[in-house]
Amino acid sequence: MSQSPAVDRGVEVDELLEELKLAGEFVPALQAAVLRTLAAEQLNGLAVSDVPDEVDDARIVPRFLEARGIEESELASWLASNDLGADGLERLATEQRLLDRTTERARSGATTRILDHVRAHGLYSTVAERVRDKRAVLGSLNLEHPSLEELEISEERLWTWFFEHHQEVDAPDDVEAYAVAAGFADVEELRGAALREACYSGGLRPPSMATGEAHSVAVPGDDAARTREVYRGAASFLWSRTDTQSRIEGAVTSVLFDRWLPEGPARIVDAGGGNGRHAFVLAERGHEVHLSDVVPELVEDARARQGDATAPLADIAVADARSLPYPDQFADAVLLLGPLYHLTSADTRIEVLREARRVLRPGGVLIAQMLGRAGALRSVLTWYASEAGLVDWSRMLREGRFGDGDAVPEFFRACYFHDPREIRAELETAGLDLDELRGLDGPAPDAQASLAESPEEVVDHWAGLALEIGARPEYLNTASHLLAVARAPDGR
Repeated sequence: MSQSPAVDRGVEVDELLEELKLAGEFVPALQAAVLRTLAAEQLNGLAVSDVPDEVDDARIVPRFLEARGIEESELASWLASNDLGADGLERLATEQRLLDRTTERARSGATTRILDHVRAHGLYSTVAERVRDKRAVLGSLNLEHPSLEELEISEERLWTWFFEHHQEVDAPDDVEAYAVAAGFADVEELRGAALREACYSGGLRPPSMATGEAHSVAVPGDDAARTREVYRGAASFLWSRTDTQSRIEGAVTSVLFDRWLPEGPARIVDAGGGNGRHAFVLAERGHEVHLSDVVPELVEDARARQGDATAPLADIAVADARSLPYPDQFADAVLLLGPLYHLTSADTRIEVLREARRVLRPGGVLIAQMLGRAGALRSVLTWYASEAGLVDWSRMLREGRFGDGDAVPEFFRACYFHDPREIRAELETAGLDLDELRGLDGPAPDAQASLAESPEEVVDHWAGLALEIGARPEYLNTASHLLAVARAPDGR
C-alpha cells in the first residue's frame, strides 16, 4: 500500500511534530496514528502474535507492578481498592503487556500517519504554514536554535512565559513529566521548542530583535546606509510582526486607516513601506498603492509577493524618502510608517516631511509614525533592567538618542526617539497642518506578544483600550509608538 509523502514544500517532519506538541495535539494524533498503523497492518495480514515477546511470562506481573510504582507491601491494598484478585491481576498485566507490545511496534511506523491524521482532519495546511513562517522569521533573526544565554533570560522566566502567558495554564511542578506527557523526548527538547516559540512570537525577544535586527549592526554615519543594514535581513519578520507580537498595533493602525484615509479609491504613496505589509492590505481595499523603500532586499521581497497578491500594487521602487520618484501633487495620501525612526537629524526629518508635502495634493493626508522617548526607556528597563544603570537616561531624555556607551543593543543606537512636542514643530516647519497626534499601541506595548495566538475578539478588546487612551494628551509622553496625521494646505 503506497503512502503519501510525509511533508511537502520544504517542511520537515520534526518541525511539524514540534508544532503539534506545543499545541497539545501530538498525543491524540499519535494515538490515532497507532490505530491507523494497526489498520494498515491488518490489511497487510500482520498480527500482534507474529512479533516475538522479549519479556518472560513470569516477569509480566512484576513488571506491571513496577511500572506503576506498586510495592509488595502495598499490593494487597491496591488489589482490594481495584476489586481484583490474583487471577484478575494476571489478566490485567497480560492485557497491558499485549497493548504495550502493540503500541511499541505501531509507534515505530506512526510518524507518517500522524501527518495523515492531521491531513484527514483538515489541520495540515495551517500547521505547515506556521512551520514555514516560523522558520523564515527565526532565520531572519539568526535564532534557529536560541539558548537561554543568547536571550539573556533564566529558565524560570522561560517557563513562566511559556506556561502562564503562552499556554495560559499554571506552570507544573514537574516540567519533565509535562514534557513527556506532551510527547517530547525530555525537558531539554521542550526547552528548545519553547525558546523557538518565544523568539517567533516575540514573547521573550529583546526589542532589538523585535524590530528586525538579525545581528549586531555596525552603525555607519549615513542614515540610509544604517537603515539598509538594520533591515536587509528582516523581510519575513516585518511581514508577520503585526500578526504575531504586535497585534494591538496592527489593529489600531487598521482602524486609523479607515478613519483618516479617503473613503473612495485613493492614490496612496507608502514611502519606506518595507516589503508592503500595509501596502498590500490597502490595495485589497481598492486603493491605488505605490510602494517604495530604501532597502533593496525588502523591495525585492515585495516584488516576489506581488505575483501572488489578490490586488497588486501600482508600482514598487527602491527609493529614499528624501527623494521620492513621484511628481508634485501626485497622491491623495502619503504613509511614513518607518522612515522617521532612523533619521537622527531634525533637518533630515523635516526634509522627508517636505518631500511628502510635495507629493501630496492640496488637502491630502499624511500618516506618519515615530518612536516615543519615554517608551524607549521603558523597553530598556523591561528587557535590560540589570544594565539600566549603564544607560545615560538623562542625556537620552534631552537628545532622543542613546550613546555609544549605553548598555543597549545596537539597534537602539540606530534610532531617534521623539518628544511629542517636537513632532508638531517639525510638521509645521515642513508646511503641514497637524490633525491628530496619538499613542498607537496601548499601555503595555512590550506585553503584546502574549496576544500572539489570542482570539480576534480579545485583540479587538485591548485595541479598543489602546485607541481610547492613545487619544489622551497625558498618554503621549509614555507611548512607544506615536502616530501623527497631518494635511497639506489646501492653497499652495
